[in-house]
Amino acid sequence: MYQGVDVSFANGQIDWEKAKQHIDFAIIRCGFGMNQEDQDDVQYHRNVQECIRLKIPFGIYLYSYATNEEKAKSEAEHVLRLIKNYANQLEMHIWYDIEDEIQANLTREELKKIIEAFCSKIEEQGYTVGIYANNSWLRNKIDSSVQNQYKIWSAGYGKNNGEVNESAKYEHKNVVMWQYTSQGQIEGMGRCDKNLYYEEIKKLPDLQYQVHLQDLGWMNIQNAGEGAGTEGQGKRLEAVKFFANNGLTIEYRAHIGNVGWQEWKHSGEVAGTVGEAKRIEALEIKCNKLLEVQEHIQDVGWMPKTVAREFMIGTVGKSLRLEAFKMNVIEE
Repeated sequence: MYQGVDVSFANGQIDWEKAKQHIDFAIIRCGFGMNQEDQDDVQYHRNVQECIRLKIPFGIYLYSYATNEEKAKSEAEHVLRLIKNYANQLEMHIWYDIEDEIQANLTREELKKIIEAFCSKIEEQGYTVGIYANNSWLRNKIDSSVQNQYKIWSAGYGKNNGEVNESAKYEHKNVVMWQYTSQGQIEGMGRCDKNLYYEEIKKLPDLQYQVHLQDLGWMNIQNAGEGAGTEGQGKRLEAVKFFANNGLTIEYRAHIGNVGWQEWKHSGEVAGTVGEAKRIEALEIKCNKLLEVQEHIQDVGWMPKTVAREFMIGTVGKSLRLEAFKMNVIEE
């Protein structure tokens, strides 16, 4: 069983360094309602990036205002737009928050269609999705067939004194998370919702990476073994971040065209430049585990694979851009 929080813009700018000492996970609001940028949660990206940096497992939720299936599908598109770059870091699923007063007079059948429209669109993209609702809605409004179909995050407080009151827990085989108080206190965020999570938290791959490309910006986070960058498009790789998990450690630095070698970086830090139109020509990497790596270089193509703990990919002194790479962890 794990102890965690759910957060939104209402929690302000959280000091995640302090909060990390008291939680096992966080569920982060990405926004509310249909797919409009002005309905994104203003703290969403910062909260996700801090959890990634500090290795705090996280999931995301969207607060629903949907009153029909079309609006629910737009809400699913809202989530998919915002989770795209972080998909491979998502450990605690996607949650659909159904509780607004605008939905209170909908029938069970109408709510069922709304929930299924949202969840089906999320599942089509390969994500696990669940529903959030308070005990009253679960007992009186959300059909049992829906509850039997999806994971449930229930909200029931009892005395709501910041402590766990077992009598307030909603009993259903699909309840995997319980929001047991809205009066919790966590250093770094103050008053907050607190939750218990009953399943095992998904384990991330040992190594992940993300690249910033010319004209495209930051791409999706890739798992070890997947390619990052482009080939045959003439686009420079401008910046990179590596993410080390499960005891893996990594240091890396970039050689920038007309600049030279930068300082060494550690997991989650940016090597290279953003917004300066400069190319990465080479990367030097040190890892505590054996890595297999292959790079794609301008006008040269894919190079032979290298297996080592310390190595350089790319070139120095040839004015050739590093365009792509693949990297995998070798079990010894």
